[in-house]
Amino acid sequence: MRYLPDNPNLDFLRQEAKGLLGAMRETDPKAVLSDAQRAVADQYGFRTWPDLKAEVERRRSMPPAADPALARDLAAAFDLGDVKAPLTPISYAFMGRRWRLETDRGVWQAGPVVEWMGNDHVARATELRERARAAGVLAPKPVRAADGEFVKRVHGKKWRVDEWMELGPEVLQPVRSSVARQVGRSLATVHEVAMPTGHVFRPGEPGHLTYRHTDAQWDELIAGTSAAGKPWADDLIHLREGALRALEAVPFRQAAEPLVISIADLNIDGVRMDARDELVLIHWDFAGPHSPEWELAYVLTHWAIYGPASPGAARALVAGYRDRAGSVPTLDLSSFWLTITAHLNWTYNQFCTARTSVGDEQRAYVEGEVRDLIENPFSVTKIEQLLEDLARDPAW
Repeated sequence: MRYLPDNPNLDFLRQEAKGLLGAMRETDPKAVLSDAQRAVADQYGFRTWPDLKAEVERRRSMPPAADPALARDLAAAFDLGDVKAPLTPISYAFMGRRWRLETDRGVWQAGPVVEWMGNDHVARATELRERARAAGVLAPKPVRAADGEFVKRVHGKKWRVDEWMELGPEVLQPVRSSVARQVGRSLATVHEVAMPTGHVFRPGEPGHLTYRHTDAQWDELIAGTSAAGKPWADDLIHLREGALRALEAVPFRQAAEPLVISIADLNIDGVRMDARDELVLIHWDFAGPHSPEWELAYVLTHWAIYGPASPGAARALVAGYRDRAGSVPTLDLSSFWLTITAHLNWTYNQFCTARTSVGDEQRAYVEGEVRDLIENPFSVTKIEQLLEDLARDPAW
């Protein structure tokens, strides 16, 4: 499920509908704009396009407001100059709300990061981003504070800042083949400039990509969800005993090549299009050790399996990767082991948070994620279908 920004732009939504129409016509030439508008509304959680428009008007009339001291203290922490205007809300996501900050030295985007992200981690991600920008990948420029750090604690949270970059609409699924091709090219470029690392993944070690919860922990989650009277308790049981069990059975295989520091989270929520219809990678915070083979599997999952994906998206993404790299890593079911682990942990964490969520914004966000996990389960069958689809491409 997608989430509307705090101050949604109806023109952007219209552009999203036109972009979606182009993708829909790749498989159904008879698709019309009203079909795309209805699909856009559905992806944002609304029954009709007029319902979506009404919510846009409501949000624009009542945008969230920030404590004026937050703008001043963010500007001081990152040495950005004197504040010229109140913070403007951008959107709420799982790490918190992002804000537009205007000072006498420029315009900036500020957003909180999760507690485990320290300066060393963000500095490493920033080095990768700067290497990729130099190689032609479009991305906002990160800001370093006067003391050289990229992360500062302000008002009880850790924050990071980028220079402001004018962006266009979000990308929705199914994506146009031209967009999927840009995704593949961008990923190959990141792999081209990625820094080497001696890290080795070992199943069970701490980390979102390697640690898996035990049966006892899942049983406790199910029991707690049921005791809390949540309406999705039976759905969680069905999901756990069906799709998730089958995913857990996929074997681990060590990477054939040394790992590199890569972007690690190139999903559809982490990109935007610019005014020239070129892809901009806006989310680099999770950059870390990865294998190009495993990361290609991860990106294909997010762009060609999750959501209403186009059958041609995977082939276009792979073609874009080949355009830049000259070749493509070979994938099999075991290539998806880290992707599966990330999905298992995301699922576990969303159901945990949904059981205890507080506040309307957090509750709405996580309950939307839970509904999507239930209604569109990731499965071994979907991975196998993806691999079969790619195998039919002579270039693969």
